Amino acid sequence: MVGCEEFLKIVEELDSDPRLMGFFGDRVSEALIIAAEGGDIRIEEGGSVELSEKEVREFLKILGGLVKNNMPSSEEKSGGGERVRIRCEVLAKILRDLDKSLELQGLFGGPVCKALVVVADGGDLRVENGGAVVLSEKQSDEFSEILNRVIADNTGQDHA
Repeated sequence: MVGCEEFLKIVEELDSDPRLMGFFGDRVSEALIIAAEGGDIRIEEGGSVELSEKEVREFLKILGGLVKNNMPSSEEKSGGGERVRIRCEVLAKILRDLDKSLELQGLFGGPVCKALVVVADGGDLRVENGGAVVLSEKQSDEFSEILNRVIADNTGQDHA
């Protein structure tokens, strides 16, 4: 699990790190993916750039430092399961859109991302209420509808 604010801060640091820009270009997050597998969330190179072994080691070292600096604590891993992937910049855009939603600001107060977390549930990647704000069943349904709409808008899926 990672808080939305922490994830967005990591993306900002990825996109502004000159060492990573040397590997991936001006928008580092466009070259990276978020993978969920067996309850674990990972940031990985998305396959758009060929890195040497030395560059891969440097990328992992830099990424590890950014994540460590922005994560308050480590979470227990559950292991096993399928794998789900999403481009880093797509997840960041979804979170930014959720944070800007006036409807969600009414439910959670602002900023919305303080109340949300990104979790890996087995092989599924989810954005959920982190529990800081207790929602009624009606409010939870409204949150789910808005979340589904924002995800669909950012991934080109039909609204369900």
